[in-house]
Amino acid sequence: MNWLVVVLIVVIVVNLGQGFFDLLFNSGDAIDVLQRCQEQRYVFNGQNPYDVLQASNFFTGYGAPLWSNRDTQVLPNVGVPVGASYPPWSYLIGNILYWPPTQAWARGYFAIVESLALLYIFYYGYSLGRRGHGTTLASLILGLSAISVSSAAATVSLGQFGLIAVAALAATESLTARRRPIAAGLTLALALCKPNIA
Repeated sequence: MNWLVVVLIVVIVVNLGQGFFDLLFNSGDAIDVLQRCQEQRYVFNGQNPYDVLQASNFFTGYGAPLWSNRDTQVLPNVGVPVGASYPPWSYLIGNILYWPPTQAWARGYFAIVESLALLYIFYYGYSLGRRGHGTTLASLILGLSAISVSSAAATVSLGQFGLIAVAALAATESLTARRRPIAAGLTLALALCKPNIA
């Protein structure tokens, strides 16, 4: 086995191991996935989390008047959605990603989703190497390099959507290359839930 492959595997195990540990067990981390789940509770209740946030004490000190008569009641078992920052169209995919009813379930479920995204990113990097007629070793190094970056561990640790968006963009390119425009459009739409990455 090539020494670079060994180094990359060690880096991946250490970085992503810490990221997944933080996501699953560190009470100070996973803030993004927990905030998205909190917002999704309001969507499931038929409320707009942005309205609830604006009507909460967070904004009342700034004199921000409510321009709508929509339901802005804070759900007592959910709290004020302090992180309402994603575009409204992302709540559609939130039905799939952020449905778990408890924080423990949300952390575990998102760890599985992030693992699948990482596996696809690795596969995409590997297949790019093979598509370019590279050796198996070069393809393996390319795939491992794609998931060994430290930002992948930070994204996992915080429960962020970034790796899912990157995997969706990779799938978009792959599907486009295979002339599957509808499937490519759907994966691009998924990636656009995080427009600053897509």
